[in-house]
Amino acid sequence: MKAIFATMALLAMAPAVSAQDQSSPSSATGAVIDRMCTDDRGSDRCTPQAQDRMRALYGLESAEELLARGVTVRRAMFVDGYGQDVAAITFWREPGASPMVEVRSPRADADEKSHPLVAAISGETWAEVLSASAFFDRELAAQPPSPAKLGDGPPPPSICLHSWMTLVDAIDEPRVSPNIVFGTGSGAAARDSSLPVEVSWTSASIRSDTEDACSRGLGMDYAFKLATIARAALAECGSLDLGNFRNEPQLLSACHQLGGDRLVAGEASAIPEKLRHALQTESARELGWLFVGFGSERADRYQAAIEGGDAYFKPPRGIDADHAVIEGEIVWREQNGQPTERASLTLNLLRVTGDFVVDTFEVSERTPNKVR
Repeated sequence: MKAIFATMALLAMAPAVSAQDQSSPSSATGAVIDRMCTDDRGSDRCTPQAQDRMRALYGLESAEELLARGVTVRRAMFVDGYGQDVAAITFWREPGASPMVEVRSPRADADEKSHPLVAAISGETWAEVLSASAFFDRELAAQPPSPAKLGDGPPPPSICLHSWMTLVDAIDEPRVSPNIVFGTGSGAAARDSSLPVEVSWTSASIRSDTEDACSRGLGMDYAFKLATIARAALAECGSLDLGNFRNEPQLLSACHQLGGDRLVAGEASAIPEKLRHALQTESARELGWLFVGFGSERADRYQAAIEGGDAYFKPPRGIDADHAVIEGEIVWREQNGQPTERASLTLNLLRVTGDFVVDTFEVSERTPNKVR
């Protein structure tokens, strides 16, 4: 993952076709729908090696390791319509502990410590997560073509572009079967609590499914259901507006990347996009509203500081209820798009009449661009 992020609003509006957005029918022609393992960059996401890399990207244990520890898990990892890993959503329950949900986004460094979004969930939510997973790995029969009518031409071609992909895991430890058979005998002997009870157990299992949205299988629907349930359970993400994102996995990924007080950081996350819009539309009035104080002095100084450059921001960090910080950099380029100079940029935000605005900002000296 790049060290510098564009504004989250821009990331959220990147042109991609999600499982919920795409409407083209499956192009499968066989007896069952082909789940289509290749992402938009041509990588086969069904191979064990590719899936190991995905887990390493998020710092996740393998299904076998989790099962060995007796953990029951439902997990979905998302890949967007351009082959980029987005988020991993995991619901799990360890022996002797309550069920939990966590969200992780890709790590910049394999050795970097991960601090996932984590929350406890209710028994009702856990039951919903489990029950909804009953058939996600089942194959669906391809829908037969409609009978041709007199005068109809050939059917239009089926096209599905930039579709999302997901890898879903369901890990179940052995459980006591609902069917318990008591010791043999009748009458008082059968009711004697000292007699051994014959208990039947369900088998341990690992079920997995890698699926492309174009295949319109059950795995993709279940993965997005997990994202919906996770968002509802994670109060820290409540200040992010789903309307600013392509879908819930992208919102959760952005939420995970927020720092400090995530509720505050989520509110502050609108500032970079507002600055970009004001500069792009050359609206001095709109730009002035984004800075503390009356008049345009601070806004004018900000505009002069980044003149001719492009500002890129990391996710915000919430300091307290009324303060947040956004760090980033300014990049100046040649006409051919090649970066020539860079400078670090820090925005110190203050809540004024309920909304965050820029209180102060710092821009470092320009330095020549270094080849990375």
